[in-house]
Amino acid sequence: MLDKRVAEAYALEIAHARTSLAGGQPAQCFVHLERAHILGQRSVIKHTYAHWLMFRAALQQRDLREVGGQIPRILASIIFSRIWVPVGNTGRARVPAMQPMAIPADMRDLPLGAFMAKMETLEHAAAVERGLMDIGRASKATSVSVKMIRHYEAIGLLPNVPRTFANYRLYGPTEMHLLRFIKRARTLGFSMEDIKELVSLWQNRSRSSASVKKIAGKHADTLKRKILELEAMVDSLEHLSRHCHGDHRPECPIIEDLAKA
Repeated sequence: MLDKRVAEAYALEIAHARTSLAGGQPAQCFVHLERAHILGQRSVIKHTYAHWLMFRAALQQRDLREVGGQIPRILASIIFSRIWVPVGNTGRARVPAMQPMAIPADMRDLPLGAFMAKMETLEHAAAVERGLMDIGRASKATSVSVKMIRHYEAIGLLPNVPRTFANYRLYGPTEMHLLRFIKRARTLGFSMEDIKELVSLWQNRSRSSASVKKIAGKHADTLKRKILELEAMVDSLEHLSRHCHGDHRPECPIIEDLAKA
């Protein structure tokens, strides 16, 4: 039997879902049904009813994938509600049926939220014991900022890492080594495109060292050109500085040179 506050929150979401469904707004209906599903999973009747309404909303939306996905979920809700449920799962066909998910922040003060918070703590501790790190610890260990770690994952430079039920990233020795590899390459000035190719070569045991040498040589030539350009810039600035009196007078060859551009 659901806690009274959970049951009341469920009833409210179902009422909103039914109103949206009656008004021909299946997309809005799904928003409320996903929340109702999270709240009602531990009740056979409430769990099954949420899936039944999802089935009806999918029919109204003419979403055949969702219709097909809700049929087995209706049957599963009858069997598994009292045995085991993936906490936080929204119940949609696009979501793996057995995948626990993070509970919305506004539900965490409910008994359901407290249960999930406890599970998150236990899972996180178990991951640390296995030598895995969350993104904060991985950042400190590799000196790569959290922002850049997320960026590397977003652009495909760092593969998608496993996550906890609460959706926290977990990094093992392989990912840590890769992050240090990327950081070293960045320190040497390689472009992101070059780093992607270097990572690919590094992970390819049948690679040709000539391919690596070609990338490094091309980058070295680029750096040499930049050095020459910087030296020319220094010479120009020193020349202009020598001809500037540096006193109270307004005349200044440096300003005059910049004004010619």
